[in-house]
Amino acid sequence: MRPTALLSLLRSWKSIFKKRTGEMKKKRRKYRQGKVSAEQTAVQPLAPPLIGNPSTFSTKPWWSSDWWNLAADGSSNDIVSDFGTCGDLAIAASSVRGNSHRLEGTRCEDSFCITTGETLAGATFLVAVVGDGLGSAKYSAYGSKKVTYQFAQRLAEGLGQIKDLNQSAVNTVVSAIISPINNNVKSWSVGEHLAPLVPPEDVPANELESTLTFVVIPAQGEKGLRPIYFGQIGDSPLFLLSGGQWHPIFYSVDTEPDTEDSAILDSRTEGVQGAESLLIGTRVLSDSDVLLISTDGVGNFISSGKENLAAGTHFAKEWRQPVSPSKFINDLHFNSKTADDDRTAVVCWFNRSQFDSLE
Repeated sequence: MRPTALLSLLRSWKSIFKKRTGEMKKKRRKYRQGKVSAEQTAVQPLAPPLIGNPSTFSTKPWWSSDWWNLAADGSSNDIVSDFGTCGDLAIAASSVRGNSHRLEGTRCEDSFCITTGETLAGATFLVAVVGDGLGSAKYSAYGSKKVTYQFAQRLAEGLGQIKDLNQSAVNTVVSAIISPINNNVKSWSVGEHLAPLVPPEDVPANELESTLTFVVIPAQGEKGLRPIYFGQIGDSPLFLLSGGQWHPIFYSVDTEPDTEDSAILDSRTEGVQGAESLLIGTRVLSDSDVLLISTDGVGNFISSGKENLAAGTHFAKEWRQPVSPSKFINDLHFNSKTADDDRTAVVCWFNRSQFDSLE
């Protein structure tokens, strides 16, 4: 081979080698960049929102502290949740065991129950009931869960026997079921799920005491509006999110309501076992409103009087539209030094199709 030909061949091999080496370097560079990018964009654990000063519970993971203890009698009910739809309603509900109960190794005393029904005229409705077992009542965890479940079931069943859903019908059904439910709560078989391990005759009624708040909501609105019917025994509050602010919905024998209502019991009664009936009210809501039914473990941090508190401001922003189950439960774990009680929130959004663009 002539020297000139050999030199040309060597130059060609050098060019090919250089090109391939450059390609390999680019691939390695892209790989390294991709690896860094993956590390940088890795999903981080979602931290509960911080409201004010943090709780000591937030200083350690639950698995490495000795503060997050199971209930000796089982069914701690640390997190209980329901999410779903009914007609044009979207519902998110969850109860979270408070840090005080976690530390003591006792059950969550909050409860909720959500049922649906249909009137004789074919109108679908939703019933949401929230209860908060009184801390001074030894078996209030059982009393709370049983009374909310039975009240929701019997109210939906009773309203299913009427033609038109209205204030009078709700009053009639509630008045008819409250006393039988109280008697049934005081009756159980030893070994029954969640029931006290002693016979009912050994347990005074006040050891089963629970608050009770309920709402009946038509599953379809009309021209962007719908009435709701609600009742309350004790201090588990209702709130309306309107105009970016939470507004408490409550009725007291000491104040004049701004909507038509029927006061059939003093709302200051502490719990269901001491009541034969309860205070009932009604209000018309728009599709832009958001309804919240809660226990005081949430409600006490929503507002004070007419002023929204820090937690209320946070929830007003986060819950103005439906959120994922994980986001909702994480919000209920808000980190605040003074918030150690059980927490329950049932949130209802209306005309759920208006949020389709969030998909």
